[in-house]
Amino acid sequence: MPRDVDTRREDEPVTDCDSGRRRLIFGLGATVGAMFAGLVLTGCRDVKKALDVVQKEVTKERFGFYEYTPVSGATVVDSHFESEKAKTVIVFADVHPGYTDDPVLMQRFERYQKCTYDNVADLIRKHGIVDLVQENSTPGFTADALAQVEGDELAQIREIALNPDDLSRIRSARRFVGTSPWNGASACLIASYGSKGINSLPVYTLSELDEVTRIESTARAFSVLAVSPEQLGCGDDSSMNFPQAKAKFEAGDRSDRVVDCFCAPHHAETDALAAFSKNRHIDAPRKEVDVALRSDNNFAVIVAGSLHLREAVRYMREQRVNYIIVSPFEYADETRKNISVQTQIGHTLAPDPDGVCAETRAGYEKMKNEAEERERNEKREAIIDWISEGK
Repeated sequence: MPRDVDTRREDEPVTDCDSGRRRLIFGLGATVGAMFAGLVLTGCRDVKKALDVVQKEVTKERFGFYEYTPVSGATVVDSHFESEKAKTVIVFADVHPGYTDDPVLMQRFERYQKCTYDNVADLIRKHGIVDLVQENSTPGFTADALAQVEGDELAQIREIALNPDDLSRIRSARRFVGTSPWNGASACLIASYGSKGINSLPVYTLSELDEVTRIESTARAFSVLAVSPEQLGCGDDSSMNFPQAKAKFEAGDRSDRVVDCFCAPHHAETDALAAFSKNRHIDAPRKEVDVALRSDNNFAVIVAGSLHLREAVRYMREQRVNYIIVSPFEYADETRKNISVQTQIGHTLAPDPDGVCAETRAGYEKMKNEAEERERNEKREAIIDWISEGK
């Protein structure tokens, strides 16, 4: 097969490869033949050991790109074969509905989670321990840790992890997965299979995740402010608050006081959304792929949201790896769109479609730098005061 050519259409599932099956059957025949000769020489005490090895060969096959077919109503929406020597990364598209009780969003969420759970469980049954890269994961994301989590919202995850019976644990995980915003596929997989089936590969250190969380929280804060912006003032101008300035701005008022009051939150929101977009669209997917490529197996699994897909695919092509993108069949078109078109995150608090605020950017930067310098000086003085008091 040519090294640089992907022979399938982007909507064509990966299918079974007959030559690959023949190689597998021949390999098993050779293995069984060698074992039979060994048994004649070494006696009956080695029978159980030999049968265990045969069973392992039969049930834990080496992952093959062209043999892979998803289960549970999932489909391959994009794939690329680079070479036989390249690692394969299987990406399961994910959705994050937030902590909601909206039945439509939760039905969609449950479908994605059950689909991912079933497919990773199928990989475990066929190939053994699966290297799993979960969005925003950190060290210590283990079954033992999940057995100790606190809070009513995590009660079902805790129940799964504490169940001592393997089969019962897996059944309860399949029943609970996707039924609440906290019962994601990755948590249920780790709680049910533990280290016997999942090797969880952390994406972030705890300090790195703190920074990611800060970036996300800052961006989402503007959505909250957009709902109740009354608390925002206009700096030194006490005669007007932000909602009043926004109403005047949208009505066409371009007086300095109105523009200054509206544009300062606009620039702050722009910066927050740019940082969030860079993290979600670029940094996170590249980091997830890098972690997957460092795994020891010949394939690894990534579970990450739709905002990660476009850069993940581009980066995997750049790194010259085999990849397979999987989603529930009914969401295949949506997933393909996420691969080809990057979702843009727009302003919710202070949109400026006409670009009026561009002329005030330099003044905003100066004001921001001065405020940051004042904050640094205050912290430095506070430290000096603390040290002096200690003397």
